[in-house]
Amino acid sequence: MCLGCGTCEDTCSTSAITVEDQKAKVSIEVCIGCGACVDVCISGAISLVPEDQYPQK
Repeated sequence: MCLGCGTCEDTCSTSAITVEDQKAKVSIEVCIGCGACVDVCISGAISLVPEDQYPQK
């Protein structure tokens, strides 16, 4: 579960992550899939998901 700490937001080189209401939100249009956010997430809340498995809007 996201703690809203902002570490992933600070780490993201493309600014694809914003923390709103104490939860990280990833813009899949901006994310390049580098995984830097996964590496720094202290709660393990972020994972890389293959594009064909993105949630439907």
